[in-house]
Amino acid sequence: MVCYQKYAGHQSAQAGEAKKLLERQGGKIYEIAATVGFDNARHFNKVFRELEGMTPQQFRVRKHMGN
Repeated sequence: MVCYQKYAGHQSAQAGEAKKLLERQGGKIYEIAATVGFDNARHFNKVFRELEGMTPQQFRVRKHMGN
């Protein structure tokens, strides 16, 4: 259980950093995924959706629309 909690906490930190980059940059999603430490953009999308309730692209669009 401890290993899972560390892993989940790490992913949450990665998603938090990704959110900052998505708000500030116009880079590709796979580039942001790599920057925050994901080797696979599909996995990044899955983790981000599980944590945030939306895909990284949806998050970016909402933030740029002011919601």
